[in-house]
Amino acid sequence: MYSWLRHVKECQLVQTNWKSSQSWNLSNKELLTKIMNITAEYYSSKYGMDIFRKSSLEQLLKQAEVDVIGISFSPEPFIYGIDIAFHENGLMYGNKLETAEIVIKKYIRTLMCIIGYFNFTEGEIIFASPKINKNVSDELLPKLNDLSDLIKSLDLNFNIKFFANEDFHNALLSPIMLHSVDVSDTSELFMRSYQMIRLFDNSSKIHTKNENTSTSTDNNNEYINASAFDELKIGKCVQLTMEYMMLNNQLNENIINSLTDKTYSNNTFGIGFPMLKDITNCADKNEQRKDTKGYYRYYSTPLKYNNKTYLLCQEWNDRLHREKYDNWYKNIIRLN
Repeated sequence: MYSWLRHVKECQLVQTNWKSSQSWNLSNKELLTKIMNITAEYYSSKYGMDIFRKSSLEQLLKQAEVDVIGISFSPEPFIYGIDIAFHENGLMYGNKLETAEIVIKKYIRTLMCIIGYFNFTEGEIIFASPKINKNVSDELLPKLNDLSDLIKSLDLNFNIKFFANEDFHNALLSPIMLHSVDVSDTSELFMRSYQMIRLFDNSSKIHTKNENTSTSTDNNNEYINASAFDELKIGKCVQLTMEYMMLNNQLNENIINSLTDKTYSNNTFGIGFPMLKDITNCADKNEQRKDTKGYYRYYSTPLKYNNKTYLLCQEWNDRLHREKYDNWYKNIIRLN
């Protein structure tokens, strides 16, 4: 999850095993008390759950440990709080109701830590486990949906996400693998371990499937589906999907020509520059990355298609462009 936050969510700050300090001031105490009271009463009356077991606000936060916290500062600050559990026989903290109770408590406590110590009112709270048996997930998921609704009712803009089983692989592991060739930091133990395994793996190609084809490229060895791209920041998503579509001849000349047109790019994606710039016959390719005022608007790595060379626009914003780009590329490559 450390590697996922750094390379997939592009967080500049990531800390594992986060705990609060007694010297820190706690912000938003009134809001935190409200969150604690509302959630405790709701889950007690609807499910008979005793989430906080008579803990005070101070006790609850003092005991808190968040497995991983990350903050991305671009284009604006955004925070992620993640708890992760790996039980080889399937997630279980007692019976299925007790397990759901503990997981819900983890979500609420992480949310309160972020509001109280980081003063964020929006972000993403995640619980992840690679193996959860169906009876446990069936018990947990309705209660997570309730939690999401409760948070919205408090006018808090936090996404509640849950990754387990295939979702864990597709949304968490696969995007990390997409980045594995770019990382050489020896402190990232998971990434380095994976790279070592690949070194001795004879099948060192990825198999990227859609509805009609099965092809291989030389980047890594993971099955790619839409979930892997969905978790990437839009800039990386654009780079990888465009590279994939060009390598697999899923863009014809008419589409390529349209993408070099500023009006089409603006109408389709909302960006202010042509998505692609043809630099096939240009001597100074780095200079072509700049606009008329000298600002870099295109990625440095060129794309090749039909004996031509293109630069790809880098002016992407998740809030402004994500939905439009997702609708466009998924209609072309139709990943599962």
